[in-house]
Amino acid sequence: MSGAVGSCESRCGSPEDHGNSQRLLSPQARTEQRSLSRPPLAWVKDEVEESGLPIPKKMAQLLERDSNPDATIVRYSAAKGQETCADALEELGEEQDKDCLRDLIANLCPSTLVSLQDVSQAEKLLRCIHRNVEEVRTEPGQFVLRSVLGLLSECCPEATVRSLLRISPSCDNAALAMWEMLLSLPSASETILDRLLSVIQGWRPNCAIPSASQVLYRLSQRPRCQGILEGLFPRLLMTLLYKLSLAAVMLGQEQPGADQPGPLGLAVEGIKVLLHAAGCEGHVQNIQKEGGWDMMLRAETLERGVRLLAREMRKSPAEQQAFLFQHMKEILAQRREWQMNYAMTFYTELLGCQGLGKDWSDLRLLHAYLSHGSQTIRLRALGGLVALSGDPQMAREMRGRSLLDRILRCLKDPSTDVRMEALVFFQTMMGHLKRKEASPVALLLAQKLPPLFGDESSQVQELSLSLFGDTMKAVVGRDKAEMKKAIRGVVVSLFLHMNAESRSVAEASGKALLICAKFLGWRTLKRVIKKKKTWLIGETLLKQDRSSTCVEDYVCFSLHYLWDPQASVRVEAIRFIGTAARHLGWNQSKRTLEVVWDALNCLDYDPDPSVRSLAGQTLHILQCVRELERSRWSCRGLCFCC
Repeated sequence: MSGAVGSCESRCGSPEDHGNSQRLLSPQARTEQRSLSRPPLAWVKDEVEESGLPIPKKMAQLLERDSNPDATIVRYSAAKGQETCADALEELGEEQDKDCLRDLIANLCPSTLVSLQDVSQAEKLLRCIHRNVEEVRTEPGQFVLRSVLGLLSECCPEATVRSLLRISPSCDNAALAMWEMLLSLPSASETILDRLLSVIQGWRPNCAIPSASQVLYRLSQRPRCQGILEGLFPRLLMTLLYKLSLAAVMLGQEQPGADQPGPLGLAVEGIKVLLHAAGCEGHVQNIQKEGGWDMMLRAETLERGVRLLAREMRKSPAEQQAFLFQHMKEILAQRREWQMNYAMTFYTELLGCQGLGKDWSDLRLLHAYLSHGSQTIRLRALGGLVALSGDPQMAREMRGRSLLDRILRCLKDPSTDVRMEALVFFQTMMGHLKRKEASPVALLLAQKLPPLFGDESSQVQELSLSLFGDTMKAVVGRDKAEMKKAIRGVVVSLFLHMNAESRSVAEASGKALLICAKFLGWRTLKRVIKKKKTWLIGETLLKQDRSSTCVEDYVCFSLHYLWDPQASVRVEAIRFIGTAARHLGWNQSKRTLEVVWDALNCLDYDPDPSVRSLAGQTLHILQCVRELERSRWSCRGLCFCC
């Protein structure tokens, strides 16, 4: 602030030359100051042309910009401005205590406002207004006071908030009237509320935090201020969350329940106060029950706490939801990186609410974020698409190949959560499509899902197996032939996963294999599966197509499972390979059996003893088959010679 005062003196001269900032200046003196450098003010459209205007015209401009909904006069002429200014001066009377206020009104010109950046001058003026604001009851007088407070908030918003809190820590009626006047000005309301909340968050340590909370609480009870708070609520909430995240990154964590809350605790307190002011007391209590506020005190659990807050906002009134939804959508559309993470969290949560006017623009927005570099953002975007896919009309709009290809690539994402969310999306979307609409999508999924059957996450395995079964029920017409080709390469995988350690995965594999048997028309295999004769499934599967080419394909596909993380799957793969090898001739399938031989030899170092034992037995069987084949060929050669 001292720098601002110094720059003021360099532009306007020393105090000896100009005297007190509240001295009455002549029109000629104001004209001479037009060329001086001044801070920009939001209420002046063209400061170069307007800075030297006489008082009546300046008052007329200010009155024309007044957006007070309670005002009875909307526009004033220059003559009316002169009359209003005169009425206000007359109402202030001749008391010496009001001299500074009268002087400021008389010199209401931007070039004379530089001195307001001086904290002491600003506080002196605010104290004068505080003493007299309740005595000024006429419309002209109140408007002049509101205009003066607006000028103060533009020139020095920090000093205005800080000084007003010091003047009335308890927020008496006079101070409440001044706060209400400040919030009624569009150009100042957001700035003032942001500074006030910054005080509550502890970013302004010289101010009284309880005083700021009391001010905000009392303002929320005033009918005129409720609409302003509702309109600014989304912006203020995002600002508070951003400051909270910065504090969490810098400080790491803070112990909940401390006697004296630190910066993180004060930041969380600011969010609570804002929610109370917005009429969301129930949200504060619900989040407290679920431990959300304590989560926000640690950097590693901050995301979870914010998600709880976003989920609670779904219970808000429809109008508040709409304000919040549109603001988050605006942030994402403009790609404001510093607010993007939390904006996406709130946006995707609110997508599940009704009556928000969701359309194609939401689909395009989420599609664009699927390629974002942040894993968290990609996950939130997928969650938003899941919410949109719950609408049958939106589900039909999502069949575009560009969007489907992008989500199919998410099935290969390193993050388990992303893969899981992509599967949930396809499951939700397919459930809202007719068979003819779902058939092309089902064919794509049949080709992309099998690698997930062996995923490291049992949840991903189970969901992918369930979804694969749904794809076979969805195909129609010409797509059935393509689907049969895809299924033949998957039946062995489904059979082997029936031996998974996870019971749910084993059951899902069995159900999917049964659907495959029905789709392919393999009645024998269907009966064996229904009777749960698991030990016969492998042999039955080999008998469905006894051609050596098909059996070789089954064997080659099974080799991959010799290194499966689950010992039960490795054991079943060895057993199936041994069974299949007996259906092959060593001479006809020599190359395939040699690969099997080498692979089984590598299992000598398997950590599971049952795997090592079964691999040794299978090698012995293969050795016997090989020797038997050689002896047969030797006998045939001798018979031929004879």
